[in-house]
Amino acid sequence: MNVVFTAADALADAGRLVEADHYYLAGLKMQPHDFGHHLRYSQVLAKENKDAEAKNQAQIVLNGCEDLALVNKAMALAGVQPIQVTPYDDKAVRPDAILLVLVPLGDVDLLMLQQEQKKLHEELGIDVQIHSLPFTMGKPARNLMHDNAESLREYWQRVNEKEDPRAFSEMLKAEGATADDLKDDLKIIRFTARVMHRMSDEDKAAQIEQMAAADQWSAEDMIKDFAAIIPTTASPRVRFMGVTSDDIFEKGTRFLFAYYMTDRCAVISYHRFLASTWGDVPNRMRLSRRFHYQCLADAGYVYGLPRCTDPTCPRCYPNGLEEQDAKSDKLCDDCRRGFEKAFAPATLPKNPQD
Repeated sequence: MNVVFTAADALADAGRLVEADHYYLAGLKMQPHDFGHHLRYSQVLAKENKDAEAKNQAQIVLNGCEDLALVNKAMALAGVQPIQVTPYDDKAVRPDAILLVLVPLGDVDLLMLQQEQKKLHEELGIDVQIHSLPFTMGKPARNLMHDNAESLREYWQRVNEKEDPRAFSEMLKAEGATADDLKDDLKIIRFTARVMHRMSDEDKAAQIEQMAAADQWSAEDMIKDFAAIIPTTASPRVRFMGVTSDDIFEKGTRFLFAYYMTDRCAVISYHRFLASTWGDVPNRMRLSRRFHYQCLADAGYVYGLPRCTDPTCPRCYPNGLEEQDAKSDKLCDDCRRGFEKAFAPATLPKNPQD
């Protein structure tokens, strides 16, 4: 199918749009999850003044794609207005306000964040807003390239044991590599990516290449920096949740979905919810669902709710993605009552000057 898309791209570049149209359509019938070419097909249709068809193709990207760059381009083609994020203004908050503020930290999928804003408002019944704060992302605290390379070494060792050793040596030679190269972290990653390219598995090749840039940020440092810029609010029930696409961890852990400071703020990373992190097929609905469950969990934490023990509840602690995906869409009765208590009308202290 790469040959079909290569021909489609060449025809489009040459301005032969009608011919390119047929090639893109044929390729996408066989590879419907190739969102990059859904987007390219949308651009071709737009040049042909087929606006309705172009928007439809762009909407396919918005409905299924997880890649931020492709989503941003598809928004323009689908006629979706850019999402504006305004700075947080504490002066605009009433003293009796119950407000949950979502704060993008770095490059974040704002379309998903906007959709989550609506979900949280409907689920919790409180005001949820998206605002920016003057946050600067620090430097990554560690890199997982060595761990990733070790996994690849184990994989190639199994291949070598199953295959004729001479055939494996020929594979190394064909890629311009040696057995000693497999002992080097960066070289084994590049070797594996070249093999994937030769097998025409471009998605897998891209995922392998990303292993060399597997930076992680300290959740403890990130939330400390985040808490330092949160203003002292006029209302005692304003909470902040930072959202990042970067991978985070805590000492003694390989990764985290989130990290929180009780009754103050939390940081949520959706990096591990992405299909590309695990080599899965992109599924935007699944990504959005995983993210929503985590937002509900941390909304509970910042409003003082204890950790839930019901495995079906979105707020229950997950030990991995399988447990995250097994959750129900609805809060359990205990968590529902906990939120109701946290959001109950409160008698504010009187102003001494009154």
